[in-house]
Parts: sequence; structure tokens; C-alpha cells
Amino acid sequence: MAAEAIPTVIDAKHHPQTSPPVLFSYDAADSGGISVRTELLTHGIHHRPKQERFNHPRPAINRIFLFAKGYADITVNGGSAIRLAPKRIHLVPMNQSFRVTYSAGSVLCFFHLAVTDRIGMPIFSGLDGIPVLDCGQALAEDVIMLRTADNRLRWHALLFDIVLRFAAAAQPAITDRAIRIEPLSDIIAYIHAHPYADCTVDGLARIFRTPRHALSKRFRRIAGIPLKKYIAEAQVQKAKEMLSTGTMSIESIAETLHYQHTPYFYRFFKRAAGMTPAAYRDAQLTS
Repeated sequence: MAAEAIPTVIDAKHHPQTSPPVLFSYDAADSGGISVRTELLTHGIHHRPKQERFNHPRPAINRIFLFAKGYADITVNGGSAIRLAPKRIHLVPMNQSFRVTYSAGSVLCFFHLAVTDRIGMPIFSGLDGIPVLDCGQALAEDVIMLRTADNRLRWHALLFDIVLRFAAAAQPAITDRAIRIEPLSDIIAYIHAHPYADCTVDGLARIFRTPRHALSKRFRRIAGIPLKKYIAEAQVQKAKEMLSTGTMSIESIAETLHYQHTPYFYRFFKRAAGMTPAAYRDAQLTS
């Protein structure tokens, strides 16, 4: 996939942090490339007059970090510390627990993103470490200048081009996975297009006119995960994503996921994530 490909901006309207996400899409699957769908969930600039430390347990969102000043030291999954410095664009992939220490006086331009392929599978989930673009001073200044100047269309397009560059670097793994799960694409697309609480193995078996046992066996053989577990993981992933934006109440999230009673959602989330929805939100709502 060519990094210079021009993305389609589906919605480039005013995007305060409390508004619906801005959506971008790029589809090159027919020409041997990959499909990328990006939701810009939140963004901003953090000025930190003093050193600050945060712990993020298995975040459900991807972060793009660009320092205008100062730096951060980040430790991913208990590994060695990595320094995030200016003149570079850093991707912190989803589902990697990390601890981060921001230097005193640092100025960070950040973007929180959900990035999936055409059937809703997360693209950057499973990447190790912190991918980096050595962008140089010019590109770094463009990102920060366009965002602070509120030139939305241009910085949205520039941001998505950056996402495509990261995706291009990971293309072999993304393509291999897409080929492997292609026989399940209709099922997976259906799961991601409907409220997860409404998706059951029995219901999917009826919709796709396949015996329950045969459907479960086929899904596990191809995807390497039981269908029931996949549905549950997709559900908790979506819940984590909504909790990470900070724009919806927990009750509204439960309702969106089609839980009739919020306590049921609390129990499901704590069992799956190891902490309550409120505790997860508190741990994620920093850059």
C-alpha cells in the first residue's frame, strides 16, 4: 500500500472531544492492499508543568503521540523503558499494558484512535513495542500547527496518512490474518455490526443456517478462538473503547450494548477485564 495514497474523509465536521468520532476509510483490498477504517475518538495537547506518571492496563484504543517539547519514558508489558522524544511520531498499540512517565515541562500532542479492517477486526492489536515514524521536524510541526490552527480537513487527512504509514509497515501480518479469516468474514462482520449482547452462538447458527456445533467448530478451527469467547472479547473491547473516550455514562454504555440492567454489565465487565467499568475509565482517562 502506498503511503502517499489519499484517504477518504467521511466526516470532517467540528470535533470537540464530546462529539461523535470523526471517521476515515481507505480500501485497497481489491488491488492486493489492505482496508483501514479509523475513528478519531479524542485528541488534544497536554502541557505538563511537572513530572507525571500513569499506568494504563490493556487500553482498548490506539494512541499516537507527538512531543512538541520534552519527552516521556514508557514501559510496555513490563519490558525495558523506551524514550518518546520530539521529531518522531509514536504509535502505542491497543491491548498493551503500559506505564508512562512524562517529563516536567513536556508538551504532548496526542490522538486516540480505533483502527480496524473492513470487517471490524482491530489492525494494530497484537503489535509489539512502540512503532515509530522518524518524521523529522517539518512533519511534526505540520501536525501540531494544523491542529492548533484548527484547519480540520488538512490535519485530519495528515493524521490518517500517518495511520496508513503505520499500517503499511504492518501490512504482511495484517494481510496474512485477513486471508486466514476470510471464510469467516460474513460472520465477523455481522457480529461487529450488531449489539454484542444480542449476538449468541445459537442466534448466529440460525442466521447463517448452520448447525450450532458445526459453526462453533469451524470458527475455532479457522480463527483459533471459540466463537462464544470471540463474541465476549469483542463486547468487552467495545465497552473499553467507549469507557476510554469519557463521553458516555456507564449506564449509557450498558444501554448501547443492549444490557437491560446496568448491574449485569458491571458483572460482565469485571469478570472479563478484572476491574469495574469505573476503575477502568479512571485508569484510561489520561493521554
